[in-house]
Amino acid sequence: MRDIRTERITRELFVSTAGGHLGIVDPWMMDRLTGILEEEEAAAGESIFRAGDAPDAYYFLLQGRVELVREGRSVAETIDGRRAFGILEVLAQHPRTSSASASGPVKLMRIRANAWFGLLEDRFQLALMSVLALVRSVSALEEQRWAAGDWAPSPPPAIAESRRRLDLVERLRLLRATAPLRGSGVQPLSDLASLTDEVELASGEPLFERDRRRDRVFVLIDGSVEARKRTPQVTWRGGAGQIVCGVGALAAIGQDWEASALAPTRALTFRVDDWIDLMEENFEFVRSTLATLAQEHERLIERT
Repeated sequence: MRDIRTERITRELFVSTAGGHLGIVDPWMMDRLTGILEEEEAAAGESIFRAGDAPDAYYFLLQGRVELVREGRSVAETIDGRRAFGILEVLAQHPRTSSASASGPVKLMRIRANAWFGLLEDRFQLALMSVLALVRSVSALEEQRWAAGDWAPSPPPAIAESRRRLDLVERLRLLRATAPLRGSGVQPLSDLASLTDEVELASGEPLFERDRRRDRVFVLIDGSVEARKRTPQVTWRGGAGQIVCGVGALAAIGQDWEASALAPTRALTFRVDDWIDLMEENFEFVRSTLATLAQEHERLIERT
């Protein structure tokens, strides 16, 4: 017979441990969070999900170990300790690219995708925390690639051939071609494009300096920029269609970076707060951003 009171206490302890840092303390949110959690157990060798399955849920490991094998790889990743797994495929909204199985008796919390997205839609603070956590995770992977001398991918074709200022349609085209904004709906990106400014730099002119608060994102129209981080020492170089210093710019992180133009350069710039405000107004913008970031995370993992 189920002990409903004990089950409820277990779930509340889980939420306090896993989600307390989000500042979620009101009873309504606790009820919603505990209500979407499903406790599961698996025996040694039992499959939790397989590559190719629909990502209808993600999991939080409470006890035991899980072996995670990516499609096409023979080496398993061991999941232990209290941590989530299977969430990136839920966010990317594509079939599982890995298989998970219990390496011994395990206890799990299962969170259904539809319930999770419903909760994010109702509580923007939680949605924003999820987006920014993924931004930081992708940013860390990007910096690893740059530290190894692997900079950003080849830039897309120039948006405008002349040096005239971009009109609204051209600004929208540039944003839609820029990761992680590609894949977002036309309406939120049109709104974002209307809030952008255009800046021009001469060769050698600084774009931003170290130890200054950074609250703007710079998307390069043409030209090229080099950015340098002090600790650890990392160099980034990029051109048209790229965000200076990558995805981390969306979280307004990286005050120890400095950047300057390597050639005459133009950039489209918008405030981080404007990007956040548009996500709050349009939940589909949140979902598309999470999906694009999750796909970029997987792409970077595959290259390591």
